[in-house]
Amino acid sequence: MALLAAPSSASALGPISSFGPPGTGPGQIGYPTGVAVRPDGRTYVVDYEGNRVSAFSPSGSFLFAFGKSVRPSGGNTCTAATGCQKGVGDGSAGSLWGPIGLTIDPAGTVYVTAGNGNRVDVFSAEGDFIRAFGKNVKPGGGNVCTTATGCQQGMADYSAGSLTVPLGIAVDSAGLLYVTTIAYRVEVFSREGSFIRAFGKNVNPAGGDTCTAATGCQQSKEFSSAGGMSLPYGIAVSPGGLVALGDYGNRRIDIFGTGGNFIRAFGRGVNPGTDTAVYGVCTAATGCRSGTEGSNAGAVNGVVGMAFDAQGHVLAADNTNNRVSEFGSDGSFIRAFGEGVTNGEATFQVCTTATGCRAGLTSTSPGSLGKAFAVTTDCRGAIYASAWSQGASALQVKRLGEPGTPLAPCPPPSAAGDAGSAGASLAGAFDEGRPRTAKPSIKIELNRGTGTAALIVIVSDPGTLTLQGKGIRKVVHHTKRSGLIELLLIPKGALKRKLAATGKAAVKFTLAFKADSGALSTQAKAVGLKMNSPS
Repeated sequence: MALLAAPSSASALGPISSFGPPGTGPGQIGYPTGVAVRPDGRTYVVDYEGNRVSAFSPSGSFLFAFGKSVRPSGGNTCTAATGCQKGVGDGSAGSLWGPIGLTIDPAGTVYVTAGNGNRVDVFSAEGDFIRAFGKNVKPGGGNVCTTATGCQQGMADYSAGSLTVPLGIAVDSAGLLYVTTIAYRVEVFSREGSFIRAFGKNVNPAGGDTCTAATGCQQSKEFSSAGGMSLPYGIAVSPGGLVALGDYGNRRIDIFGTGGNFIRAFGRGVNPGTDTAVYGVCTAATGCRSGTEGSNAGAVNGVVGMAFDAQGHVLAADNTNNRVSEFGSDGSFIRAFGEGVTNGEATFQVCTTATGCRAGLTSTSPGSLGKAFAVTTDCRGAIYASAWSQGASALQVKRLGEPGTPLAPCPPPSAAGDAGSAGASLAGAFDEGRPRTAKPSIKIELNRGTGTAALIVIVSDPGTLTLQGKGIRKVVHHTKRSGLIELLLIPKGALKRKLAATGKAAVKFTLAFKADSGALSTQAKAVGLKMNSPS
């Protein structure tokens, strides 16, 4: 069954701006493998070659980069003023060792997959290292590590909670993280790093396509059948609970529910009941097979990056066909775009089933999506795609949109459903973009694995947050804008020892916010920390 559709404004899409030339200096990117955009328009780009993440303003101006020792004079954050260099990838705390994918939760926390580190690294929006998680990333044993505990490369053994070369990552509306790995399955974690489940064909040793720590997990052994995965790479989760996988090895796109139930796959020749050259959709009822090579409408030859847009359409970055393809979540092909995708001319084009499609061109022009790798969208309807360098003058992150597409920032969330899990309980604090009170709102999330607590704080203006109290580490964080900030409450000394011995400890803390305008507010609160027995 072939599902085909074409948008009424197919030809209106075009390049708006580009940024990120190749290199290791400030604002330069080696290999851009992951892109994510915050509601305020700040764009984060993973640099695989540089072992770092770079942040850009809505207009594409370089802000800063972070990763271990990226500042030449010493330090893990660099700017144009300090200069930047390639980060150190060695598995230690804060090191980005072979970073590939990233996602940002509603609180602004940045999650990066470390392909060589077999783990996920977690940073604040300003690049401060918070924690990493993966199998045995904590020296001496443990699956969550911090600067205090030290960190090491995770264990890659296909067992439950193991992140064997993690690739893509996405966050859902409940705050759960979905990670693709070369174990041919998807791993699901809490935002604190607790393993919840994995899904893929026969990943349960006792039989079944879902596994947990209780059942144990194994590498998937069926790759091309319905529900099977062959090198799942990019991943995206829709607000409605659909998980889209860029199945690089199977040359198709797989759709699952968030619980791991297989729904459908689509691509060229994936339905066994059709010719191998025919674009189509397959299900468990029809059976599925690997897609076939090709560049015609709907074919995905080397799909890596994935995203959902505001309409629920699936966007797929096709690294081999040098283009981005757009589908309905039902598998209907809508369009593809890139340089020369209609007739081979050296200009940005949009192709449909009616016009026919071909592989795109690679060049230094703004419309080229040569070696397209990552794709994402912002709330203004713009599409961001990364294209690997085709020369020293190439700009590797492309912003595309319809005529008149404005730059972010976007309006602040007005309802819990817009904010996602981390911001849901705080969304009501906004009133036309400003908090109703000068006093920061706080949400506390306990991490039983590390005995810490994440404070999700909403602030009204630029200013400085100070977290302190007896038995905890002092944290000072300056934010340049209003919005959501995450601070980590970490016990120390006698409190830390009590927590380790008894599994629980109460702590009182104060949170002060001094706005750059001079206004000061202070809150005193108490929280009961909890800690599981060491794993």
